[in-house]
Amino acid sequence: MNKNHVIETDTVTSGIGRKTSYIVPNGNKLVCIGVDVNSIGFTCSVVGIDGSTKYFLMRSYENKTRQGVIDLVFSLLDDAMYFVGDKYKVVSIGISCQGD
Repeated sequence: MNKNHVIETDTVTSGIGRKTSYIVPNGNKLVCIGVDVNSIGFTCSVVGIDGSTKYFLMRSYENKTRQGVIDLVFSLLDDAMYFVGDKYKVVSIGISCQGD
C-alpha cells in the first residue's frame, strides 16, 4: 500500500471489532515473475497482481549440471523481461527450486 500497488476500496463495519477494508490491485501494469525448477523441467510465468497470467513458458532440461540449470533460469528470466518490456512494471521476482 505504501508504494500504491494496492488500494483500499470500500470499508465494512460489522458492529464490533475493527473495521474491514477491501484491498484491490491499483492498475493492470504491475506484474510478478516466477520461475519454478523441478524434476521434469522449468516453468516461467509473468502474472499480474490481479492474478491474471500474462505470459507462460515451459522448458525441459537441456543440461542437468549446476551451471546448465543456472543458465536456463537466467534464460527464462531474460525471456520474461523481454516480454515485459515497457508494457509492465515488475514488482517482484521469485525462483522456486525443489530438491537438490
